[in-house]
Amino acid sequence: VIIKKYNAPAQSKYREGFWASICGFRQNENSYFSQIKATGRLLYELEFNEARKKGFDEGLILNSSGFIAEGTRSNVFLVKDKQLLTPHLSCGCLDGITRGVILDLASQYKIKTYKGNFTIQDIYNCDEAFLTNSLMGVMPLSGVEKEKIGKAKPGLTKFFIDKYNSMLK
Repeated sequence: VIIKKYNAPAQSKYREGFWASICGFRQNENSYFSQIKATGRLLYELEFNEARKKGFDEGLILNSSGFIAEGTRSNVFLVKDKQLLTPHLSCGCLDGITRGVILDLASQYKIKTYKGNFTIQDIYNCDEAFLTNSLMGVMPLSGVEKEKIGKAKPGLTKFFIDKYNSMLK
């Protein structure tokens, strides 16, 4: 068992959003272990540390086919034309708890959701994007590498932040 202090993102990050780099590691989406949360996270930790050294908040992991799988510590969501997009589990992403909560909220509020294969270009062309995990909740994703994402004001991202945070009270 490893215990270490969790340093939550600054509140300003929830307004400004995270910036992510593209990781060199590629997820093997055909691996049995790609959808299992395990303690063997060395490659994820190395990629996260590499992203931080480059000045980014998170790293995005592509799978061996070049599609977005997940972040080093998060699931990825895109918003395009008021629809919620997220990598399909077959992309090799972890079926995260907060990911499930967001998908349930989308269903509850009749927000069209599409699980599929998405590229970095899809992120650049989306209206907005966000990341999720159980510790940080819902975090806006403002850009990838040096490319800003979407519009200046979050719409669905803010909606999901508010709904998710109200569930925690």
